Parts: sequence; structure tokens; C-alpha cells
Amino acid sequence: ENDEILEATGFSNRSLKLDPFNPYSLRNSGILEVKSERGSTGVNILDKIETEHPDVEFIYYYLGKAYQSQGQIIKACKAFKRGELLGDSRSEKMALSCL
Repeated sequence: ENDEILEATGFSNRSLKLDPFNPYSLRNSGILEVKSERGSTGVNILDKIETEHPDVEFIYYYLGKAYQSQGQIIKACKAFKRGELLGDSRSEKMALSCL
């Protein structure tokens, strides 16, 4: 898995060099931060993307997963439920565990 994270980080960094404000590239860098065990940095990135670009695909799912990784279950459930309301299929599945 570490090799995959390193490879993905390289792709993400190149993408951010081309457009450092692309919300999808930023989302992906946030996901990689969480997977690289820098969860608080990842949460901050994903939280900012959700605030500025709530239309980014699966942002609520990834934000919820990031909160989960930090043990912030209430915030994770809120993110999943927001995604569920917007029809995000990944968030819908996760929101079921928040009942």
C-alpha cells in the first residue's frame, strides 16, 4: 500500500503544479494525507474543499472517512448524512452505520 500511496502522491503533486487551486486535485491530496497517517492535515484540506466547493464528487464521503480516522465519529456521521442528502451513494452506505 505504501508504494501505491507514493505513486498517487506523485500524480497528485504533478496535478497541483498544473493547477494548485483545482478542487479535485486538492481533494485527492487530502485523501492522501489521511492515508499517509497525517489525518489532521487531510481533514483540514477536505474541510476547506467542502466549504469552498461542496459540489466536488464524494467530498462528504471522504471528509467523513477522514473524521473517522481521527476518532471524530459525530463529525463523520454529519458529513455522511450531508452526502446522503445530496444523493452521494458512498455516503448513503456510511450513513447507515450512524443510526
